[in-house]
Amino acid sequence: MSATAPHELSERERLLLWALQDHLPLATRPFARWAEWLGMPESVIAAQIAQWLQAGLITRFGPFIQVERSGGAFALAAISAPESTLEQTIAAINAFPEVAHHYLRTHSLNCWFVIACENERAVTGVARAIEQATGYRVWLFPKEREYFVRLRLLPWTPETAPDEKTLAHWSELLAQTRPAEPPETSQTEEMAPRPLTARERALLIATQAGLPCVVEPFRTVAAYLGWRETEVIETFSALMARGVVRRLGIAVNHYALGYRANAMCVWDVADAAVDAVGSWLAATGAVSHCYRRPRHLPHWRFNLFAMLHGRTQDEVEAQRARLIETCHQRFPQALTAHDALYSTRILKKSGVRLRPTAIA
Repeated sequence: MSATAPHELSERERLLLWALQDHLPLATRPFARWAEWLGMPESVIAAQIAQWLQAGLITRFGPFIQVERSGGAFALAAISAPESTLEQTIAAINAFPEVAHHYLRTHSLNCWFVIACENERAVTGVARAIEQATGYRVWLFPKEREYFVRLRLLPWTPETAPDEKTLAHWSELLAQTRPAEPPETSQTEEMAPRPLTARERALLIATQAGLPCVVEPFRTVAAYLGWRETEVIETFSALMARGVVRRLGIAVNHYALGYRANAMCVWDVADAAVDAVGSWLAATGAVSHCYRRPRHLPHWRFNLFAMLHGRTQDEVEAQRARLIETCHQRFPQALTAHDALYSTRILKKSGVRLRPTAIA
């Protein structure tokens, strides 16, 4: 199967892609119930995940870490790199292990990346080091408030979608195998971050590059760490309950899945209204990420960031226009300007990387 040919996926493969974007069951044999329902061996599911990784249809299989919940820090960052030095600038940014995601976007600020460290001071230090390595200013946009984070792309079109009965039965099974949900964002923000224990850190470091694509991945991880398998499962469960691990599962390559238009939509919203607008936008179900971030006046006026995904730019623009129109109706005069920065290349997508010892 080619990473650029999502139409070649079988229905079973589409259902697996849908399931693994939602969760990986926390069980000795996580694929067992799915395999039974689909009528295929568990080993085939494990091998399929490995094939998707190799083909580039998915970019990760493992834990999705939210370092803020353990006292760490994330910051969105951007650089304006001219065409003449673009490739050198990209390489210099990507050389930093603290850079977890990196996209080229349609704006004078064209290199957008995430810096993930274990404290805010380290984020600032990495930003200054990137400035020295590239020769360009790094603009930092740390998260001030998170309204919503959940990217789950349909691996089918209306023509290739499973029938309603199949999808209903599959969704019922997923509800049964899904681990307990982490607290809602509003609840986790009220919880004081707690540093990782030595064992939690060891588990995350062992799996941050990915889980093994085998029938019993937690057993394999346990053997590597010298633990019992139950300890791996219980530690992941505790990390999810605290929100340190958002979920276990896959990250899809949205380009390879056919979602070729992906826009970071930025809005200038009145400070008094931004939380109401952000909460409403998150609840629409249209966006995958929604945050309040700082302005950098007079250079950058926008304070609300949200991601839209579609198969074509026209599709995304239609979604964006509907949201803007509805926002004007619901919150008159709150939204004063907006823009859409489309991603044109994925430059890096590795996820958070923890170090063996915390950065002081």
